[in-house]
Amino acid sequence: MPDRDWYLEQFDTTTKENTLDLSDVQTSQLSELSDRTALEYETRFIDELYGTENAHWDKGEDPTAYDITSEAEVTWGLDLVRLHDYEPSDAEYYENLTKGEVDWKHYQRDPKMQEALTKLREQGKYKNITSTHFFTDFGKSKHGGYKYSEQLKIDFIRDANQILKDSPGSDSKDAWKTEWEGKYDADHITTDSEGNYFIDGVRQSTIKEQLESGELDQDVSFTHWRTDDDGNKIEYSVDAEGQAGPNAFEPIAGPPTAVVRPDVQAPDVQVKVPGNIPQSWGEHAKSTIKISDYAGGNK
Repeated sequence: MPDRDWYLEQFDTTTKENTLDLSDVQTSQLSELSDRTALEYETRFIDELYGTENAHWDKGEDPTAYDITSEAEVTWGLDLVRLHDYEPSDAEYYENLTKGEVDWKHYQRDPKMQEALTKLREQGKYKNITSTHFFTDFGKSKHGGYKYSEQLKIDFIRDANQILKDSPGSDSKDAWKTEWEGKYDADHITTDSEGNYFIDGVRQSTIKEQLESGELDQDVSFTHWRTDDDGNKIEYSVDAEGQAGPNAFEPIAGPPTAVVRPDVQAPDVQVKVPGNIPQSWGEHAKSTIKISDYAGGNK
């Protein structure tokens, strides 16, 4: 049986305006219900966990492990696929949704779980699990308990749901950014202290080595088609050194425009002292200011 801290981790909440709230991942099985019913069930479940009324929390600090009911079971939750399938109108629906028997076969067969397992193993987690068949393995360990406990399976499901939410799936249009054939696998791809790169124990040659040996083809030539402004298909080519042929780009219409340096004539400006300024000021200015310092003119 897990300790109380495990339950707090599973059902950790945020507080919004003195109301406890579970995340979307924690309530994933409510997504098919109406907003009103989903909120009703989430609130009811929080009340059962924390002993609140309408999920109201006014104790100031966030709930602790000791605020969670001692009656909580490992398989409680609003994020697990249940074995029995009730309709929302059935009296048993809520109890089955939150506390019913988990459909372990569903998780064993779900390709998303295998995808998540690969991602989690890349992070160094669940290294002793190699396939999703562990969900339906109820064999005993040499210590007497189950080889794969319910707690382990629930931990995996929730870690899997989180990592699938945080990263694009293989069917996502953004999957190419994080998923590709031959992606790093710590079980098969390694490096040594000198920076050499090995796949299944075989050293991989560097690009420099491949270029020097001729293994890597430097010829980048190709021929392709483009459509011009009139809708005509124009064939163009790029040679082995990457130089584009004359048809690669749309020609500039019209004759070239000559670039002419503008002939700017600066006006001859004569600066005169206004008549309302005393003569003594002008004499003082002439003795202290050089016009050339400011405008390139004469003293």
